[in-house]
Amino acid sequence: MTGSVPKPSHRILLIALGMSVMGHGQQLPLAMTLACLALVGWRYFSIRQGWAPPGRGLVGIMAILGLGAIIMYFGTIAGPEAGTALLTLMLVLKTLEIRQARDLKVLALIGMFLGTLPILFQNGPLTLAFIVFNLWLYLVSVLVLNAGENDDALLPHLIGTGRATGAIMLQALPVMLILFYLFPRLPAPVWSISRQGQASGASGLDDRMSPGKISHLSQSDALAFRVYFDGKIPDNRELYWRGPVLWRTDGQVWDSGRSADNGAASVRPTFAGPAIDYEIALEPHNRRWLYTLDLPGEDPVGGRRTQDLVAVSDLPLSEKVRYRMTSFPEARITALSDADRRRGLELPETGSDNARRLGEQWRRSLGEDRAIVARSLRYFHDEPFHYTLDPPRLGTDPVDEFLFETRRGFCEHYASAFVTLMRAAGIPSRVVTGYQGGEINPVGHYLNVRQRDAHAWAEVWLPPAGWVRVDPTAAVAPSRIENGIDSALEDEQKGGVFAAAGGLRRLLRQARLTWDAAGNTWDRLVTNYNSSSQIHLFDKLGIDSPGRLALYMAGGIIATLSLLVLLLRHREHGRLDPVQRAYGRFCSKLAHRGIMREDSEGPRAFASRIGALRPDLRTSVEAICADYILLRYGQTPAPSDLRRLQQHIRAFRP
Repeated sequence: MTGSVPKPSHRILLIALGMSVMGHGQQLPLAMTLACLALVGWRYFSIRQGWAPPGRGLVGIMAILGLGAIIMYFGTIAGPEAGTALLTLMLVLKTLEIRQARDLKVLALIGMFLGTLPILFQNGPLTLAFIVFNLWLYLVSVLVLNAGENDDALLPHLIGTGRATGAIMLQALPVMLILFYLFPRLPAPVWSISRQGQASGASGLDDRMSPGKISHLSQSDALAFRVYFDGKIPDNRELYWRGPVLWRTDGQVWDSGRSADNGAASVRPTFAGPAIDYEIALEPHNRRWLYTLDLPGEDPVGGRRTQDLVAVSDLPLSEKVRYRMTSFPEARITALSDADRRRGLELPETGSDNARRLGEQWRRSLGEDRAIVARSLRYFHDEPFHYTLDPPRLGTDPVDEFLFETRRGFCEHYASAFVTLMRAAGIPSRVVTGYQGGEINPVGHYLNVRQRDAHAWAEVWLPPAGWVRVDPTAAVAPSRIENGIDSALEDEQKGGVFAAAGGLRRLLRQARLTWDAAGNTWDRLVTNYNSSSQIHLFDKLGIDSPGRLALYMAGGIIATLSLLVLLLRHREHGRLDPVQRAYGRFCSKLAHRGIMREDSEGPRAFASRIGALRPDLRTSVEAICADYILLRYGQTPAPSDLRRLQQHIRAFRP
């Protein structure tokens, strides 16, 4: 039995706790989530049926088993995920031990803390709405408990007390906003604690490429980064986002062939053409490179450019970062060291025999480098090559198998085969990986680059221009470069259901872009609001010193609290019925003459004291108090009785 614990409060608390358990479903083991929900559900119905809770021995056994399961699953009880699981388990088991109202209050307070923990793992607007609703339920349970109600009806409490709880939360909103935007920020938001040392979402590209790796990544719709251009968004054909540059291959796998740092940029590009200024919001990928539009004209803040003009950060990126860059699409790298020339011509000792012979044949027959590059692109265009997201598996000699047998591949197949042909023809070349294109969001006027936009292309050394970008994929699937990967895959799957669903897809795409723009606004105003954003806000508000900030914060909080007090007083005054308001005016008239009514003084006692102090007022005061007692504590007042009382009070002149 629940004893002195009010049933409706206890049941509302269990609903709130069940929501908290579901809110951590992604962090908890599935079996533990289901077990906790089952215990909460059983306790909810046992209260309705009046069943006794289990004994302390059984609860202790369940606690030991749950603790062992957490240690087996997480390997520890420390850390955000394991700690959240332990707290959830202990709170659920505590519901089986509630004996009195004090236990319920303690459980509600700790439950509110548990209810806010999802912000450590997800921080979108839907997560916040879920947390607010969960906290609302906990507060309703506490207010119902304080009211002492113990009937079985649950819905009236949720509606009546819930309305008052919502008003309380709305009154706290201005103070919360002031503290969030003006209180000095921590170096990183609280929700980043759970992500230290690990990246969320898709892992993205690394510095190794093998057949099928990028095509597998391109099946992910996860966001890689967003780009905010200062002016017009460039054409899709110009959007090559430079990532790792790969020099070395064993015939199957390509890697950078350099150290992780890749040195500092010793090459000085020849900058030409217009500059493009933009800002990138890069999702964490737990590596160091910072993607930039080809070619970056400066070192990023907190990083540098390598010898291959790849922008890298000083530390692995386990948190979302924003950085501004200036790029020059028409820039050229016109210097080539002897070491890089040798590196750009290296081929494995064995393998790709047919590709070598074809490259050597082009060298003998054509001679000139540019003619060889053009002949290679024409070869990809004229022969029956196909661009596909699902290429056949290749064996131990992937380049030859792709070029002369399967002829079905994704961008990494074409880039790898092209560079092999160029090196066989004596032209220094290398593979560049990154992203190509992106999806323009017209609602927010920015560019989304997703993992599905991952791409690989080539750079060949053509004097006097230097390193020149060549994309062999464009020779096979030009729509991939001009309109993005979705267009290229549509070409591959034309007709049938795919084409018939075009209208629905456009509608869904518009809805997705609108929601994405809303999420981007949320990221800018909430998720990514850091110390730099706060300084920018202070500049707009004219705040240039901590002292002035403290003064403004104190003034803002005092003004907000004062406004809330006035609103509460007005609200309480508005709740008085006409009889109470009339009696209040009567008491105010006497107070102006120095006769104050005590808080504990009833109308009869008040009338007696006034009669003793002012015998000349005794008759009128006793008449007014008698009318008030009749109307206030008697039967439902008639309109004529209320008007008589109001007329007597208006005529009263102490």
